[in-house]
Amino acid sequence: MNAVRALVTALKDDPALAAFTITDRPARPRNLPHIRVGPVREEPWSTNTSSGARATISLALTSRSGSFASLSEATDAIGVMLKTPLTITGATSVVQRLASTRFAHEPNHNLERADLSIELLIDLGDAT
Repeated sequence: MNAVRALVTALKDDPALAAFTITDRPARPRNLPHIRVGPVREEPWSTNTSSGARATISLALTSRSGSFASLSEATDAIGVMLKTPLTITGATSVVQRLASTRFAHEPNHNLERADLSIELLIDLGDAT
């Protein structure tokens, strides 16, 4: 999906997230801090004149810093980043927002986690 590629590009281009590795795989200890992109849920959306998609993209942020500070700052940066429409090939991002955020400590591995849900409404153009 082009919207996911656009989101990943925006995450990688954000200087506030430069310390994070970004993949679609679980975090590995040597790659922390890390952002995992996915899973992605997509459903059709349309108006009388346009077709499109409603996408929900999960982001899992993981660190081992001993504090939620870096994850909180990264979450804030993602929220700010979403205020600028993503550049999506062949589509227009109509709505994009951080829908939910959950912070948790994973004591077994001494990790901090932030699970984010991003919602996008993507206009693909003329309805047929």
